Amino acid sequence: TDDGGSTGELLKDLPLIGLGDIRHVLLSSIRQQKLHQQYGLDDEEVLRTSAVLHRLFNHRFEARPRSPHALLDDAGVDLTLLPDGMGHGLSGLVEALFSDDALLPQLDRPHCLGNLLLAAAIFGQKEVVAGVFWLADLIGANPGAVCPCTTTPARLKVLYGNGVLVSGEFKSGHARRGYPVDRVFVEFAATPQAPSQVLDAISEADIILFAPGSLFTSIVPILQVPGIAQAIRNNRRALKMLVANLWAQAGETDMTHGEQRQRFHVSDLLGAYHRNIPGGVEGLFEQILVLGLRDIPGSILQSYALENKVPI
Repeated sequence: TDDGGSTGELLKDLPLIGLGDIRHVLLSSIRQQKLHQQYGLDDEEVLRTSAVLHRLFNHRFEARPRSPHALLDDAGVDLTLLPDGMGHGLSGLVEALFSDDALLPQLDRPHCLGNLLLAAAIFGQKEVVAGVFWLADLIGANPGAVCPCTTTPARLKVLYGNGVLVSGEFKSGHARRGYPVDRVFVEFAATPQAPSQVLDAISEADIILFAPGSLFTSIVPILQVPGIAQAIRNNRRALKMLVANLWAQAGETDMTHGEQRQRFHVSDLLGAYHRNIPGGVEGLFEQILVLGLRDIPGSILQSYALENKVPI
């Protein structure tokens, strides 16, 4: 439901889901072993390839690039440094930005290049999941490593403790509300469907982790997609673990629900899950991983304190 920055610009014109987080996770899913096997790279070539990919996908531009060549020059990227098949595939995506009528207007707006390349892959494969899988395979991640929880465009709505309802993830993140988040709702553009690949992965999983992340804007909305929470409950074999957030996040976990105290606890995290996920937390996880304050070095606590961030 991300609707800010480069992703927000894409959503103004194109019937897409938020692509920014998918871009981040794709890059972090690149595997050394796959680059060895798929492209025959040695360790030094793997590092060089990874560096080029991160520069390419994270490059941001403000003014319209004159040509594909100029765009790559500005990004400081030489695609000839990549393995032949990978370089050829990425070159085709860059060319598509300058030839596809749906994507061409995006070059007039500030963008993260990786988001545009992901959009080009989706348009090229004519389907969101197929485009994500194709691009993952091209850059050295497993094809099924990253999958969106739904391909239905959606908007987040945030209800605060004073009854104010704010629409849009970016807007809610910058709201000066002075009240804790009560509930979040996902407003879908159509009846949402979880991709079969997601449901199959959950069904077959040996371990299901609820990883640390923005509570109300990253984790809870996924579990509001029909079928996902129940699929997790139906898997009775897997180790299911909630990895508790470590630090309070402004606008999300910096105020507690229903009490006067300000400090956010792990119990508040669980309460938020229980209020906002259909069916509550029962059957979603049995284990909770938390980090004791005594295990956090004082220097780290001090650094976060300077940023007005406190542990949960």
